Amino acid sequence: MFIIINYDIDEKRCVKVMKLCRKYLHHLQESVFVGELTDQQYRSLREALNKIIVPKEDCVIVYQMPSIKTFKVETLGSQYWIRTVI
Repeated sequence: MFIIINYDIDEKRCVKVMKLCRKYLHHLQESVFVGELTDQQYRSLREALNKIIVPKEDCVIVYQMPSIKTFKVETLGSQYWIRTVI
């Protein structure tokens, strides 16, 4: 499945979340990561994120699509990220 993750995390935990997401996904910008994951990889990532974040203080948003080809992407400006993902 194709995943887009963005987050708003307290700065005390931000580096940990960023390093974890980099193990699984491509770092698009700031707190946005994209990439293809298997179901097992996604479960592992989600479990690890839940161990780091504090639910009442942090927010992680995950968009899931069957593949990158199943939705339309429009980019204004540089399209460098598309080359790193596809």
